[in-house]
Amino acid sequence: MIIYLVIILILILISSVDLISSVDLISSVDKVTYKIYNNDKLSDSENKSFYKITKSIILNSNWNKKFNLVEVFDDNPMISINLTLNKDIKRKKVEYYPDGSIMKFSTTQIWPKFRKININYDNWQGVKQSKLTTNDYRTYVINHELGHALGKDHVLCNENTIINNTCPVMYQSTRGCFGNQCGINANKYDFNAKNILI
Repeated sequence: MIIYLVIILILILISSVDLISSVDLISSVDKVTYKIYNNDKLSDSENKSFYKITKSIILNSNWNKKFNLVEVFDDNPMISINLTLNKDIKRKKVEYYPDGSIMKFSTTQIWPKFRKININYDNWQGVKQSKLTTNDYRTYVINHELGHALGKDHVLCNENTIINNTCPVMYQSTRGCFGNQCGINANKYDFNAKNILI
C-alpha cells in the first residue's frame, strides 16, 4: 500500500513539473507561431472575412508586441485560430444572462505544445451585453483568447485593474462590464495575469 502511495506522489510531482513547463513553453521561444484556419461549414466569404479581420487584429495586438506572433501556413502552428459554430463548442455548463438568454463563449484548448482557439461564430457577430461595437468585440475576443493561448488566466475588473475606466482584456467581457468600458487590447494587468496550469 505504501509503495502505491509513493508511486502516486511521484507521478503527481512529475505531472506538476510538466504543468509548469508547458505554460512556460510560450515564454521560452523567440516567436509564437499561429495559423488562421478555414471552417468547411462556412462560406468562402465568411472564411476570407474572418482571416482578414483576425490577421489585422493580431498585427495590432499588444500581445504581438510582447510575444512576436508570426503567421505560418503549415499545419504545425503553436496556436490555431478557428471560427467555430456555437453547436461545435462544448462547455461543461450552460450559463444565462439576466434576461434569460444563453451566454455563448469562445474557448481556448491548451496542450503542452499546442493551443486551439475556437471563436464562437454567433459571438463574432457581436455581443450586446459587452456594449462594444461588433468590430471592438471582435478585437476583444481575439485578444482575450490569444491571452489564454499565451498562458494567461482571467483577470478581475475592479479598482485594482481598471485603467481609464476600462477593464483588462482578460476579464470575461462577454458577461458584460457593468458600468465600465470593456477592454479590447492587453494592458499591464493582462501581461501580469496568473499563468494557466494545464
